[in-house]
Amino acid sequence: MLKNTRKAAIFAIVSICLSILIIYLFTPDSVLCRLDLERAQTVRHKNQ
Repeated sequence: MLKNTRKAAIFAIVSICLSILIIYLFTPDSVLCRLDLERAQTVRHKNQ
């Protein structure tokens, strides 16, 4: 019984971490931030 609950707890923690990672990677906000960073870098290169 203890082993099963421990496995369930570990699985829950891992799944929560994975879902947070997926949400962070695929949110439009983070994508927009990355695009803005790339734009700023390209503008700097053009100015130089």
